[in-house]
Amino acid sequence: MKMKLYALTATAFLGLHLSAQITQEELPNAGDTATYAVATALGTSTGTSGNNQTWDYSDLQANSSERVDFVSVSDAGFTYSFVFGLPFSGSYSDMAQKGVIPLPQLLLDGINALGLGVTFGDTYNFFKRESNGLVQKGFGADVSGFGLPVQYSESDEIIPIPLTLNNTSTVNYSYELELPSVGVWSVTAERTNEVNGKGTLILPNATYQNVYRVRSAISSQNTISSDQLPAFLNGVPIPRNEVKYLYIAPSLGFPVLEITATSLFGFEVVSKVIYRATPIDYTSIENNELSAFQLFPNPTNDLMHIQTDLKNSQKLTLEIVDAQGRLVWSKSSQCQAGQNTEQISLKSQGLSNGIYLLKITPEAGRPEVRTFVIQNQ
Repeated sequence: MKMKLYALTATAFLGLHLSAQITQEELPNAGDTATYAVATALGTSTGTSGNNQTWDYSDLQANSSERVDFVSVSDAGFTYSFVFGLPFSGSYSDMAQKGVIPLPQLLLDGINALGLGVTFGDTYNFFKRESNGLVQKGFGADVSGFGLPVQYSESDEIIPIPLTLNNTSTVNYSYELELPSVGVWSVTAERTNEVNGKGTLILPNATYQNVYRVRSAISSQNTISSDQLPAFLNGVPIPRNEVKYLYIAPSLGFPVLEITATSLFGFEVVSKVIYRATPIDYTSIENNELSAFQLFPNPTNDLMHIQTDLKNSQKLTLEIVDAQGRLVWSKSSQCQAGQNTEQISLKSQGLSNGIYLLKITPEAGRPEVRTFVIQNQ
């Protein structure tokens, strides 16, 4: 019988062997999800370029988590489906990802200070898998309660393929968003992607081989044209320069590490660091002893329930590992065939807020892993 097995990304746990390249089929798709640990950015290096590198980020400190969920375009709503969901449209997209309004903070502050009654809500970013990689076709912005679709003049290349050392590509695109009671926000942008590194990546919870590093530099001019804005904002282009370093492991469409930096006077100041905290979803693994494995609630502030469904009576070993890869709790017990439930008081174990991995190992079978978050203690 073929079943689904969730395996930890850490080679230290499972010693996974992955192919050496990423293909179009392995790029994110509707229904895919990943959880990232958000680490302290202060003092973090962007890494080095070149072949045969060893990037050691094992000392990253996780402070919180964030999810990346790709859904079908229809899930974003009728308005967006009409613009981005028609196969014959130049803006046709495979999937949507919920995000935030991509306005520069300076413009947001200026609009809010004027008290024009414009509010900004969620954004859906629309993507398509193409032969040259994962591209963005546009976004949909919730402005004062109305969903406004915004189409890019050309596709923005988010993850380039194939990943070959020293490959470069440049895309130019523009778009406009009409802001009610304010005016028109216009953007012209250029993104240059360079595959400038390859090697071994060491994270707090994983080690990856044959990782490619993509340096993605985005240079844009942001302009709002409106008679209601003061002269220092009205029609004046505001530059925005950002660099993202994407560390992409073989057979994984999601970057396993993403470092965002702001470019100021030729210097790069790291503003955000996230790394992959969720398991890989492996299919077609046969004869696993665990028919089901789940934990809830997640996130939790204390009690966590672990529910398993075993084919046969056997001993189960439960282990909790923190974001630095340290074993912080373990327990082994004899369990009966069928459904079993274990309850853990995380407070009593002295575990603080953060991201953890729960590994469960049956006596006869392969281990499985889940990520969970402790918060609000």
